[in-house]
Amino acid sequence: PADDVASALGNPQSYYVDQVPKFMMIKGKLATVLMDTGAHRHMQFRRVEGSYIMRQGELHPVPTTAKEVTTSPLMAIQDKIQASRFFAWVNRYKPDDPSTHQSGMVRKTSLNLNQMTGAAFLQYWQLQPSTIELAMHGCALYQDNSYLNHPASELVRRMQLYRESTLCGSGGGQQPSP
Repeated sequence: PADDVASALGNPQSYYVDQVPKFMMIKGKLATVLMDTGAHRHMQFRRVEGSYIMRQGELHPVPTTAKEVTTSPLMAIQDKIQASRFFAWVNRYKPDDPSTHQSGMVRKTSLNLNQMTGAAFLQYWQLQPSTIELAMHGCALYQDNSYLNHPASELVRRMQLYRESTLCGSGGGQQPSP
């Protein structure tokens, strides 16, 4: 009977729970260094299929695009419009292209992310606390509220890294786990 269970479940390493999980973004600097040096050949990686947030006893995927925001149950309906504009702007932003620094539909405002703090950037977007928590802890992967004092450019870079890593490769997994 034990052999039947083992063969039905497959490789036991697929169910391994690491007590100290280690994640890296597949589009991040560490992954690039490991690939460039060939060190990745001496490691075993497993793709994580996504990140989730637990709210009110239910697991929900972390949205990274404006479309995912509009269908996510993690925000109230009235918050989704502003949040989808925010996520769309973050995904469009390119540090070297000043035309992507413009925000606003009617009155265009140029955002200088290198001079703005995270607090000023989030205040500009008038996001609700639950949306800020989702974006900063779920996408930018901050473990505390230190993002408030960091340059806004770092927040956007971290959110873009999360999104790019999410979209990379088949299956959509963003974090290889060594």
